Amino acid sequence: MALGKSTKKFQKNHLKRTIDQRKAEQSYKKKVLHGKEKKKEDRYVDEEAEEEKKKKRAENSKGIFENGEAESYFEQDVNEDLEILKSKEPTSDKTSSEKKEKKKNPKKSISKDQDDMKESLGSLKDTDPEFYKYLKENDEGLLDFDLKNLESDDEGDEEEDSSGVEENDDYSEDEGDEVDEGYSDDDIPDANLQEITVADVEKWKKDLVSNNSLSTLKEVIQALKDAIDSSSNVESSKAKYVISDPNVFNGLLRLSLVQIPETIQHHIPLSTSSSGAKHISGENKKLAALSAPLKNLANCLVTILSDVTDKAVAGLVLKSLSEMLPYFLTFGKQIKAQIDVVAKLWGTTEDDETRLYAFAFLKTTAENHSVLLEPILKATYSSLIKYSKQSNIHTMGGINFQKNSAATLYGLDGNLSYRLGFQYIRQLAVHLRSSLTNKTPDSYKIVYNWQYVHSLDFWARVLSYECDISKTALRGSVSPLQELIYPLVQVTLGTIRLIPTAQYFPLRFYLIRSLIGLSQTTGVYIPIVPLITEIFNSTVITKSPKGSSLKALDFEYNIRASKSYLGTKIYQEGVCDQITDLLGEFFALHCKSIAFPELAIPVIITLRRFTKRSKNGKFNKQLLRLVERLEENSKFIQQKRNHVNFGPRNRAEVAVFLKDYAWEKTPIGNYVTVQRQVREERIKLLREAALEESNNGKKPATDLAVGSFESDEEGDDAHDRSDVEYSSDEEVEDEEKEDDDVEMSD
Repeated sequence: MALGKSTKKFQKNHLKRTIDQRKAEQSYKKKVLHGKEKKKEDRYVDEEAEEEKKKKRAENSKGIFENGEAESYFEQDVNEDLEILKSKEPTSDKTSSEKKEKKKNPKKSISKDQDDMKESLGSLKDTDPEFYKYLKENDEGLLDFDLKNLESDDEGDEEEDSSGVEENDDYSEDEGDEVDEGYSDDDIPDANLQEITVADVEKWKKDLVSNNSLSTLKEVIQALKDAIDSSSNVESSKAKYVISDPNVFNGLLRLSLVQIPETIQHHIPLSTSSSGAKHISGENKKLAALSAPLKNLANCLVTILSDVTDKAVAGLVLKSLSEMLPYFLTFGKQIKAQIDVVAKLWGTTEDDETRLYAFAFLKTTAENHSVLLEPILKATYSSLIKYSKQSNIHTMGGINFQKNSAATLYGLDGNLSYRLGFQYIRQLAVHLRSSLTNKTPDSYKIVYNWQYVHSLDFWARVLSYECDISKTALRGSVSPLQELIYPLVQVTLGTIRLIPTAQYFPLRFYLIRSLIGLSQTTGVYIPIVPLITEIFNSTVITKSPKGSSLKALDFEYNIRASKSYLGTKIYQEGVCDQITDLLGEFFALHCKSIAFPELAIPVIITLRRFTKRSKNGKFNKQLLRLVERLEENSKFIQQKRNHVNFGPRNRAEVAVFLKDYAWEKTPIGNYVTVQRQVREERIKLLREAALEESNNGKKPATDLAVGSFESDEEGDDAHDRSDVEYSSDEEVEDEEKEDDDVEMSD
């Protein structure tokens, strides 16, 4: 019989703990054995009942479908199951009703517990005579007790229950009495934690500076860890210190970042290799003893860097981390976390000085510890792609800095960079192939987004940096990355031609500039002219435009034009300017080539034919001016090559033709120089107007086409699409939503 709550409390407070353990164990074993036998019997009975039920169903199911009794058959099964469930419910219902009755009538509950206790002790004489004899000899009052004395205690319990908190059988009554109503565990201060003061920090500093005490070093690291855990709401059972004063925390942080590296280097000196890298020479017993504190320190530095906002603190943390890095090399998990958090700081911070600190740490670490070069390269590329999602006039400068600085890291080890570059470029090719093969309306979206475009441009800059003609001449050998130029160009050309509509002309122009830069540094010829002349057949050029009050579109910060720009005069003028600029930039690459006349003839013919049928007078003048410069440059090259005494097969002489002649002095070079100045002035005015609108609280007009897709189209593939904030104008937003139904060709 189950004992009541008051009975349990009585036994706990009055029975001695010296009851014979052997008898208790025997009693427990008997109960377990009895329970197992009872379970076997119940299982056997249940199996027989189930077997009987199956037979009954089999008999009833014969012919039920022929006689139209299927409905009654299923109803019969349901009714049988309900009866079985009802037979198992009374126990829980009874328990619930007893609890409710106990709350309503506390005195009646006490009387019932008293009767239960008397009945239990009365049956004790028959069930366990030896225990009954023991109680009679040692505490006869137990066999004749009265629960009235416990009424006050139970009333207190009932008051607690009536406060709205139900009784929980998993906790003892004493545990419930110890907790004061209205307080939580978080409100109770831990008396074991020591409050750190300014005097404690000064004392630790004195010990570290004068004695280089290792025990003080451990205390400082422990205090820093506890302070950071406390600020991050991380509970630790090993916490010893607590800080409530921000000034004390700042002093502790500075002490940790400045003095700890000096103390550790005093006990565990570093050696310098021939390459200038610092490392721990031989085995050091103190290093093993400081393993746990050093690991805690490494985790603390990661946490601090992930939340740092002040550039002075960031520089101090990075300096301390750089000094402590040789001691952290054995902690693989912490090292990876440190590289990731520094790469994030390098990619997200808006402060240029902090960004430079972070890159300096990555570059120095990669140069001094070759084993960390691969994780650094992966982290920087991942950071670049992750944080280039939003590209606009405010973020493009930082993204370009990331591209250029990361490209220098990939030049540290050509073989490793080739392996990683091959994998990443292949990944881009797989995405492009998926867009081509999957004929779905949204298949192009995994390619036509800022992150994919920035990936192509980044690898073009890596190859331009590493496969530069001047570097190749100095090395005397070709870089392993040279072989990646062809696949990258093929993927870029495929991306440009994926959707050749006027809406994505900005993406086409952006990637063409990327290919021009790659061709200029590597000396590899890339057929760019057909990508430009294809636009002559577009409706943007052939149809008469309509007037618009929109501001000029900045093609450098956009890869897609909103639908409101299509068919407008301002967009047509922007496309025409881009065409003439890109044609001039392409021919400026080959302005000193001995084969320039043959290269320019097809383009000259194409441009003259177009101007004859075009009705756009302004654009025609721009093209005819370019044609004149191309013809002048062709005559200039012909005059120079009339005096050579070698043939086309002499590649060495061909390569040095007009090598020392300044390209700006050529006719086409002079033309491009002037065009660049005009373009830079035009872009400067455009961006000043956009920044002025942004500073006045308005959304820049150039942001209308930033990115490639709406912000509610998340997560189609490994490359996330950019989240774009469009103008608040309802008409523009409606037009942007219609852009998803883009046709695959003009």
